[in-house]
Amino acid sequence: MKILSACPWLPAAFPDEVAAVVPAAELVQAAPADPGFAEAWSSAEVFLGWPAGLDHAAAERMRWVQTQSAGAGKLAHAVPEAWTVTTAAGVYGGPIAEHTLAMMLHFSRRIDGAVEAMREARWGLGGPAIHELAGRRLLLLGLGDLGRCLATRAAALGMEVVGVRRHADRPPPAGVHRVEPVGRLDRCLAEADVLVATLPGTAHTRGLLNAQRIGRLRPHAGLVNVGRGSLLDHEALADALDAGRLGWAAIDVAPEEPLPPGHRLWSTPRLLITPHVGGRGEGNGRRLADLFLHNLKRYAAGDVAGMRNVFDHRWGY
Repeated sequence: MKILSACPWLPAAFPDEVAAVVPAAELVQAAPADPGFAEAWSSAEVFLGWPAGLDHAAAERMRWVQTQSAGAGKLAHAVPEAWTVTTAAGVYGGPIAEHTLAMMLHFSRRIDGAVEAMREARWGLGGPAIHELAGRRLLLLGLGDLGRCLATRAAALGMEVVGVRRHADRPPPAGVHRVEPVGRLDRCLAEADVLVATLPGTAHTRGLLNAQRIGRLRPHAGLVNVGRGSLLDHEALADALDAGRLGWAAIDVAPEEPLPPGHRLWSTPRLLITPHVGGRGEGNGRRLADLFLHNLKRYAAGDVAGMRNVFDHRWGY
């Protein structure tokens, strides 16, 4: 079995760990720009990395791709459906949940105003009052790994967490007070203090947060998008913030990345932009390696059903 890894931030012990699971495996570690990558890609049976943009037809022996990304919507019907594709869901949920809470606290504790006052050597805060997150209602759009990680942390701060997902009949995850179906999203928006979108970018979620839905949020409410940029109508978001119809917003994903210097969002008031860094964390390499090793063991045994995060081309995740 030939395994090609294009992920540069795996633990140093990763080659030995692969050999312990499949002693006969040949592991090649190479980036797409490396001289030996093309040959390894054409002869590998297993790939760890991001396959978008690569020549899929040249990978004649490929059978399984483990992506290094949790979101894989771009792969829907873009890679051969004969390939087993598994995503990295479960690797980044903790860091992104922390990042999301930091964004929420940035506004609730008026860190934005404090930074501005400090730059002006001014003691005191103007503008909106400082408030607690405790007692506020958090609406989570999506209860995958990221949504569940955020729910437990937000609940620990005393927030009331309401989740919206397709399978509303399933028991609520830890930290979630109740789960609503997607059909009740509009009603839930009108009751939320903070909306956090964690959904993947698929044909089913594109434009879900349009002008009409943004307009259902109350004027004091906040909106956070840490899912995919395609979920959100950014022009409608900027309009709502400019007009004072929305309290604040924070995005870690953008309509195009990198966001061009002259884009309207850079000058939109009460908007915090971070450059798609929410998932960064020093534990990611270890978590991704553990996920791959689990799936490698199952794959080597012919147990595809036992592999984690098997990608569904129909839904795009």
